[in-house]
Amino acid sequence: MRARQGTGSCRTPSVSEDRPKGSDLELTAGGELSVDEVLDAAVDAAAVCGLLVLAEARTTATSDPSTAAELCLTAVSHLALAVALASADLD
Repeated sequence: MRARQGTGSCRTPSVSEDRPKGSDLELTAGGELSVDEVLDAAVDAAAVCGLLVLAEARTTATSDPSTAAELCLTAVSHLALAVALASADLD
């Protein structure tokens, strides 16, 4: 889930932008990374995105409270994704 461009976007490259499709599966299948490690990295990335958006909301709050509120709502989706990924049961 991404924020709208220009308001708290925390964009990560898609698989097709930075490496061949399926390479994540190859890393887990080849034993270089476990599924848990990939999931942990995804949790970290989503949480950091949410925190970065909240930091931007904090700096925006004094000059434009409405935009700050929108940014807070945007951060919710990132943090919810982090919680969903962290609570995923792969067993």
